[in-house]
Amino acid sequence: MRDGEKVGEITSENGEITQEMVMNAIAGGEA
Repeated sequence: MRDGEKVGEITSENGEITQEMVMNAIAGGEA
């Protein structure tokens, strides 16, 4: 899945933990 890459991009752009980052992290962990 590309969730890992998305999380990396979100972290790089915002530099803060966003809801998308959390959701992607959870989805990546479960998947």
